[in-house]
Amino acid sequence: LGYVPAAKLISAVPFYARIWYTQTDESGQTQEWSEAWGMSSIAKKIEEAGAQITWNEETGQNYAEWTPDDNTLCRVWIEDETSLAKKAELVKTYGLGGIAAWALGFERASVWKVLSDALGGGQA
Repeated sequence: LGYVPAAKLISAVPFYARIWYTQTDESGQTQEWSEAWGMSSIAKKIEEAGAQITWNEETGQNYAEWTPDDNTLCRVWIEDETSLAKKAELVKTYGLGGIAAWALGFERASVWKVLSDALGGGQA
């Protein structure tokens, strides 16, 4: 905002989350990788894993982690209606030009009303 007028900036938000995997083998070598999951898919995956979801104030997102039978640590910072509403509020707070989202089709239908309400648009 120090270099570009707020009205010319657009906040970009994802409609997906990444599961971050960390696996350490017997020799102590650690491998890390990730996979992108849509909102409904990630919710189902977390439920199947029996993981507890907690709010992470620092990131402004819900967070979950679990370790399946193969001892791979799975961590996810969840993009959902709560985190997207908070991000959309920043658009109004700072007078930004708008909000953009990617990847269409990864969102839940309920996201559109949340974003519209947060941006002051009423019904989506």
